Amino acid sequence: MYTIENERFRAILSPNGAEVQSFIDKKYEKEWIWHGDPKFWKRRAPVLFPFVGKLKDNQYTVAGTSYHLPQHGFARDQVFQVTQHGNTSISFRLTSKEETLQVYPFVFSLEITYLLTDQGLHTSYHVHNPGDQTLYFSIGGHPALMVDIDQEGWVLEFEKDEHADLHLLDLSLGLYSGQTRPILSGDHLIPLSHDLFDIDTLVFDGLKSDYVQARNRLTGEGIRLHCKGFPQLGVWTPGAPFLCLVPWYGLADQVTSSGRIEDKRGIQTLEAGGNFRCTYVLEPITTQDQ
Repeated sequence: MYTIENERFRAILSPNGAEVQSFIDKKYEKEWIWHGDPKFWKRRAPVLFPFVGKLKDNQYTVAGTSYHLPQHGFARDQVFQVTQHGNTSISFRLTSKEETLQVYPFVFSLEITYLLTDQGLHTSYHVHNPGDQTLYFSIGGHPALMVDIDQEGWVLEFEKDEHADLHLLDLSLGLYSGQTRPILSGDHLIPLSHDLFDIDTLVFDGLKSDYVQARNRLTGEGIRLHCKGFPQLGVWTPGAPFLCLVPWYGLADQVTSSGRIEDKRGIQTLEAGGNFRCTYVLEPITTQDQ
């Protein structure tokens, strides 16, 4: 385990999956990352790469050849190399190898940097294509946050008023059905309850807001996810005392998916030598800070 720290925050990171294990607001002695109790969910903040969500039949094709991968890809189960570790930041790197090429026939370099500032915890992804062919990928975060919506007063609050539909899953397949359900009609606030998650994950696409926050209207505490540039946002809880706010570049397959990687909705492309970068930020909020 590796620790980074500044005057306000402390974070603990593991090279296994380059996963955040802890993010503490020292000012209020508040832990914000779920502790990974396998009774509910064993993970804490996995990195989703090279795919977000589930593939149809857990497979896809590249140039007519089929490959198999489980939901959310393999990065979360790989050991990353530590390339830099300072007082307030750390970087991890994962590169393609024989093992990954068997299931994902692309050479790649994925670097993940965590940085603590006065604002909070910054997570940056840098995907590089060192090969001579186009690289296809999706990427996203999946931080599980210590937000228990069984407690009264929790709401999901967007920066701006939104008109948004939810993309619905076929729960028997774990794939998008192609159907949607309206949830925001010029509003910016959704009261949180477990009934909302009968459809599994709340998936938003193309929001205008640069941030979304889970906030308790009674206590003032909460946490804000800055996700400017991320085209998709997921919100999920499995009926547990945590809530995931998950920024994505990519989506699970639809039931009608062709399986061809170049047709996959939300897939990103990098030409030879190209670079892709994005960053999201977790910012604890309290009444005193606002």
